[in-house]
Amino acid sequence: MTDGDTLGWELSTAVVLFHEAIARRLGLGAAEHKALGVIVRTGPMPVGALAPSLGVGASAVTGIVDRLERAGYVQRIPDPADRRRVLVRADPQRAPDLTGIFAELGREMGAFMTRYDEHQTAAIVDYLRNTIQVLRAQTARLGQEQSEALDASASLTTPGTPTALGSPPSPPSPPSPPSGAAPGDVI
Repeated sequence: MTDGDTLGWELSTAVVLFHEAIARRLGLGAAEHKALGVIVRTGPMPVGALAPSLGVGASAVTGIVDRLERAGYVQRIPDPADRRRVLVRADPQRAPDLTGIFAELGREMGAFMTRYDEHQTAAIVDYLRNTIQVLRAQTARLGQEQSEALDASASLTTPGTPTALGSPPSPPSPPSPPSGAAPGDVI
């Protein structure tokens, strides 16, 4: 690994661990913490609209919102514009106050940023904006690949299902032994 690769990995790990620590303080996982942040910043939104912001599918975001609701951080409410839709909103009585945590982070980040002149600061800002853009694009690409893989696997015939109109179901396959096990081994 190059120094750039190592620094990128260390930065990514440090950011993830920081957000994990905040999430644990709230009794949440990192995904729920990020979802709560999106909901607090954007206001009430359809549950499905949260999925792209988190880079997850509809079923995953439903589970995330379920956990946030059980923890008391969000509420599902009817959409006043369309009664068929449900919105998720942060519970104003339970919105976590993270200003102290982020104020301390801001102070420390601001303190070392004073070492850079205007041109260096512009380069750092440019680097961060481009990093965010690349990360969002890569996250979308990974999500798309996963979605395509799930679609492809769902279209395959599963044992016990008809293979064609009117044909009998295919028999289920016997389970494969674990790697290294010989046929007849008791597992």
